[in-house]
Amino acid sequence: MKSTVYSRFMQVSTATKLSHGQPTAESFLTNARMAGMKSVRVLTKLFRSIGYKTNLPPMTTTRDTMLARIRQNKPEPLPLPDVPTFVNEADDLSDRFEKALAFVGGQLVDLQATPASLVGFLQETFPDAQRIASSVPLPGLALVPVGPETDKQVLEQIDVAVLRGDFAVAENAAIWIPEASMMHRALPFITQYLVLVVDRDALVPNMHVAYERLDRSRLTYGTFIAGPSKTADIEQSLVIGAHGARSLTVVLPE
Repeated sequence: MKSTVYSRFMQVSTATKLSHGQPTAESFLTNARMAGMKSVRVLTKLFRSIGYKTNLPPMTTTRDTMLARIRQNKPEPLPLPDVPTFVNEADDLSDRFEKALAFVGGQLVDLQATPASLVGFLQETFPDAQRIASSVPLPGLALVPVGPETDKQVLEQIDVAVLRGDFAVAENAAIWIPEASMMHRALPFITQYLVLVVDRDALVPNMHVAYERLDRSRLTYGTFIAGPSKTADIEQSLVIGAHGARSLTVVLPE
């Protein structure tokens, strides 16, 4: 249908051009009506495609009209409100974090309360781990080198990933891991077991304070991780380790 109408338009326009020279906008519209066209926007595009110049005023679409009205009635900008951080100074952050971590299925290890070092803890907790990747120095352990370009086939074979967390959130046990500490963006999610090392003085009360702490000017990528991978989609039955790490251990160093 469109090709037939276009052909008729070309025939009428060409005939007009041959008999009367360069047609005017009025003759253009007449030709268009004779060809059976109704859309002025389509007509103008066709008219210009064969080299004609129109004196028609610029067409305004419904979209242009709507945007113009929005700009005309745009209110004056207002400053953002001050959002409180909802911090309760009486909170015991360590206790709250430990309870939240247990609730989401994680485990807390305080190396000050045990005679073992981080290396000793890893050897005792994961005796069968053959492939360990770490952004934290682990003297005496053979580590798998991992970087941004590491192949996924290497990543999927990692047994334990030990990563440094910048800080932890007491209210929900979420730990912020920036890209610089991940070694590879997929590593925290593809490893079998995940160990996050967080300084004990790097606890913040809630997510309000956590977001204030993020350096957005230097941020490229990062993620909050709270507990191991889990799902309860099927019959509301909680399954730990469903999609990613099978366990999460948070270590407070000595």
